Amino acid sequence: MKYNKNKCAIFTKEEKMLNHLILHANDVPNAIGLLDGKMGIALVLAHYARCSRKKNIEHAADFLVENVMNQLTTTVSIDFANGLSGIGWGIEYLIQNNYMKGCGADILQDIDERIMQFDVTRFKDWSLEKGLLGILHYVLYHLQGANKCGSSVFDDSYLDSWKSVLENNELLYNQLQKGLHKEVDFYKPNLLMFIKQQSRVDTKRLSLKDGLAGKLELRMQGQLLV
Repeated sequence: MKYNKNKCAIFTKEEKMLNHLILHANDVPNAIGLLDGKMGIALVLAHYARCSRKKNIEHAADFLVENVMNQLTTTVSIDFANGLSGIGWGIEYLIQNNYMKGCGADILQDIDERIMQFDVTRFKDWSLEKGLLGILHYVLYHLQGANKCGSSVFDDSYLDSWKSVLENNELLYNQLQKGLHKEVDFYKPNLLMFIKQQSRVDTKRLSLKDGLAGKLELRMQGQLLV
């Protein structure tokens, strides 16, 4: 932040985006998901706090994560965009990138129990946002986190269902097998995987997927093309 000759603050583009995110992150209280809600915003704020070494931004990210965790009991969906699998992925991201202490195998037990109630062999939707692909992202990342902690996640029946679903997809099946064989560096996530490049971003949209949080993350990673 700079100051003009009248000692009034002049904010950079990044600072304006950041301030808007922090001020309005709770405008839609029930939007707590990874791609379309507060979890995604929290990850971007955590990254910004690390890059800028600003504790106040770190506190804002922590507040959002705590808020998300407190609302899990009201979240019914298991999808990646707005539901439990995306939120679980976000927690693993924070832990495995040393933004947060703990082991996902312990912290995410309730999410795992609720996700395992759904039979993945009956899913027909393979989309990232609502279907199997998104849930698989969580399963793989969660397995990696558990392996790093020396723990186990998911029961054998659930994992066998995934083997059945992936048996005709060699690449994904092999990734799953690496997780089951206790490898600790087989899944390499990046928030950019989930952000849509757009020529214009509506500032009313704050999301990671296609809003202000995504634009700020692209900017931090030097990937903003427009």
